Formats: sequence, structure tokens, C-alpha cells
Amino acid sequence: MKTKKLIILLLTVVVFTFFYVIIFKTDHETSLSVVSELRFKELINKTSLEYVDNDIVHVALKINKLYKPVLITMINDVYLPFTYSWLCNTKDMNIHKSVIIITTDKTSKENLNKFWPEVNVVALDLEEMKGDQVYSRAGYIRLMIRRTELLLTLLNAGVEMFLFEVDCLWLTNVIPTLQAHSGYDLLVNPVAERKNTYAGGFLYMWPTKNTVELWKELTKRMLNLGDRIKKFPGNKYVVESENDQMYFSALITEKYADIKFKVLPLTDYADGKWYSLPDKERMASRPLVINNNWVEGNAKKIARAKKWGHWFIKEDSSCDMNQVKKVLTESSPKILT
Repeated sequence: MKTKKLIILLLTVVVFTFFYVIIFKTDHETSLSVVSELRFKELINKTSLEYVDNDIVHVALKINKLYKPVLITMINDVYLPFTYSWLCNTKDMNIHKSVIIITTDKTSKENLNKFWPEVNVVALDLEEMKGDQVYSRAGYIRLMIRRTELLLTLLNAGVEMFLFEVDCLWLTNVIPTLQAHSGYDLLVNPVAERKNTYAGGFLYMWPTKNTVELWKELTKRMLNLGDRIKKFPGNKYVVESENDQMYFSALITEKYADIKFKVLPLTDYADGKWYSLPDKERMASRPLVINNNWVEGNAKKIARAKKWGHWFIKEDSSCDMNQVKKVLTESSPKILT
């Protein structure tokens, strides 16, 4: 009798646990707080947008009338040196008039405007996002949530754009090559040694219906994540499966909204694993771009860039054009057709 009661009790616990998990998981994945739900509706309906969002859209549409795509990136104060270095790296590539740099504070915008007046810079009021924002930490996630929102706003406005990050080396102007890929919604870059994982910060987007629908879903998932980590301190670790890159990769893999995408070759658009390739393999490679990732922390990224000669600013933040010419000449990237 006791055994029978024990079995019934265990079965009850198992059934209860099963339904609890199902209900929690469903709620966890799809529900938004009231505030986030309102924010999502504003974004998809293009109503009550913040002034700065409208400002970014205005600048982007103005650029798109003359140049396509808009090259867009988002930085905070810590990334200013990397931004200067990238601008020096690409100074002679005739792309700066197509660039929009979104800063998280006004001081960074003022500094960029001072040194690089031809570059379009828009400042957000996100003072709490200053400092070193490390991958998979709550502060970094919040920055990515804001970036995801802004990109949805731009897609809704019909902006063709290329999302990039400044902690990278460009060995040639890749825009004509990327632009030549017609018939797709997105061009995505794989992450080395990670199956079905695509870079969240190196992405060419055409504002098609499919792209917009996919980005709406990504935005909703990011807002949901923001709800769940809203009380986390900025340096608290967030499991790596919970971020924009992983959500985006999942949507691409399942071909959400019938998305049509092309995967760019890592041999041409390398990530940070390039730096750790065997000498023979690395010396034989001819990448067009090398993204300085796979290392945590801004200081470590700068140290790596300097070690490899991929750092193009002097102590006074002026360009070291001799180093730029040296690296671009020695690398001799192949020209894609």
C-alpha cells in the first residue's frame, strides 16, 4: 500500500514538473512585460519614436539617396580608440561619407566630430553604458538590445545597410563585393568552429519584407531578455545562449520568415581565430577583413591589434598612415569577382 502511494506521489510530482516546465518555458520565450510590449509596438508601428531614433533615420535616408549601403556601427566611450584606428585604416577607401557611428554619450560624439568632421555621428543618452562592456555580460546585452531596436527602426524606414564593428581590420573596401550579391535578404558571416552560428555584428541587410519580419522577431526576443535581466548589475554574466547573436543564428538556421541569405566565406571575412592559425596557413591566407574578436575585454583587443601591427593611431590619436600603407600593401588581398 505504501509502495502504491509512493508511486502515485512520484507520478504526481513528475507530471506537475513537466507541465510547470512547459508553461514556464513558453512564458519565458514569448511574453513581454507591459513596458516592453508597448516599446515593441512603437517600434513595429513606427509611432512615438524617440527623437534620436528619428534623427538616425533621417541621416540614414539622406545617405541612402547618394550611397548604398549605409555603414552603421554602435560604440561607447571605451571604443573611441578602436574607432579612430578603423577610420585611419579606411581613410583612403572612400566610404566615410556612408558611415553612421552611433555613440552612447555626447562626449564621444564631440570627440569624433572634432577629429573626423566628415563622418556622420549620432549620440544616444546612455551614460550607464560607459566603460568596458564585455561580451555575455548584462551591460553588453543592454547595449545590444538598443542596437537591435535601432536597426529595426532603420529597416522599417527602408534603409539598406551594412552593420559592422570597429574592432576589425579592413584590407580593402569590401562594399562593392558585398553589394554585388543580388537576390538575397541578408549576407551573414559564420563564426569559426561554431556550427550554425553567425556573427551578430557583421551583417549586410536589404530592407525586404523577410528581413523586417525576422528582425521584428529578434527584437521581441531581445526585449524579452531585457525584461529578465533588468535587475542584473552590468558586470553579471549572462549565459552565452542568451544574446542577439545566438537568437539571430537560430532564426537564420530555421529560415524564419523564409529568409534568403548567403553565408560569406571565413577565408575572405575572417574572425579572431585567424590570429591563432598555424603560421603556414595564416601566411598563405588573403582575407579581406579580419574581425578582432574571440578575446574578451577592450585592453586585450588593443594589445592584440598592436602586436600584429593592426593599430593605426599615434599617441595623440592622429593617423599613422605609414603603418596603414605598410599593412595594406603587404597583405595584398585578392580581388573577388
